[in-house]
Amino acid sequence: MKRIGTVALSFLAVGCLLNGCALGDTAQMDGAVQNSDFAKAQEITAVRVGEDVPVYTATEKGHIETFVEQLQIDEWKIGTLPEDAEASVVYSFQQEKTVLFGESSTDGSMDELLKFTVYVDAPYLSLEVLGQSLHFQIPEDAANYLNHPEEIESIGSGV
Repeated sequence: MKRIGTVALSFLAVGCLLNGCALGDTAQMDGAVQNSDFAKAQEITAVRVGEDVPVYTATEKGHIETFVEQLQIDEWKIGTLPEDAEASVVYSFQQEKTVLFGESSTDGSMDELLKFTVYVDAPYLSLEVLGQSLHFQIPEDAANYLNHPEEIESIGSGV
């Protein structure tokens, strides 16, 4: 009987622990994305869907931080992308390749950290990180900001 009680108590403890980890899951995940991937970016580019030429580029740290603030990431909520959503702009966040053991420097090329797509007349965003895609409902003013990259001051880019 003691053995059954011990096993049941163990399962209960593990269940409580796992349940506690799941509380605030969205906020924890959003904060993790913001603090790790967005903050590492050394370049942000925006390209309209169907085009090849960037309409916005930022390379200076201060301007990248300002751009990230405009995203209002703390207000994003996991959502379901509407079926009729039409892709508008793809943003790419990049950083210089990491110097590996035995290398003294990199060749200056960039690695993509993450990218996201915004949609025409829909406050949604699809975030792609490490081959995984998540859909978020975002604030209307953030969606408006992202859907008009030509109006974002191109700082530190020479564009």
